[in-house]
Formats: sequence, structure tokens, C-alpha cells
Amino acid sequence: MYKLLCALLRGIGHLGRMLHSTRLTRLILLGLIAGIAVGDAVFQFLPQSASGFAAAADLLPTIFLRLIK
Repeated sequence: MYKLLCALLRGIGHLGRMLHSTRLTRLILLGLIAGIAVGDAVFQFLPQSASGFAAAADLLPTIFLRLIK
């Protein structure tokens, strides 16, 4: 999936060249897409657990911001 995402981003032109130059940007975008996919899957397939998942996932932005400081 990572190679597919990179191939798609390279085909976009300027954005593809910009993302090609930095691996960190690719990893952040991949994490963003994975987070959206996981959140959607939980919402679709486990609606009774969605609120608990959202509360647990609320810690992830805090962890991310502390890591990049």
C-alpha cells in the first residue's frame, strides 16, 4: 500500500516531487490516511464501540505533538 500511495503521489506533479524529497512527509500522510481508514472502519463495523474508540484515540494527537517538539 505504501508503494501504491507513493506512486499515486508522484503522478500528481509538483506535489509528487515535493513528497518524493522527504520521507517524513510521506510517513505523516500515510499515517493520516491509515487513521482515517481505521476510524471509518470502527464507525462502520463497530458503531457501539465508536465513542470509546474516539476517547482512546484522543491521546494520539497529544503523543504526536510531544514527539515533534
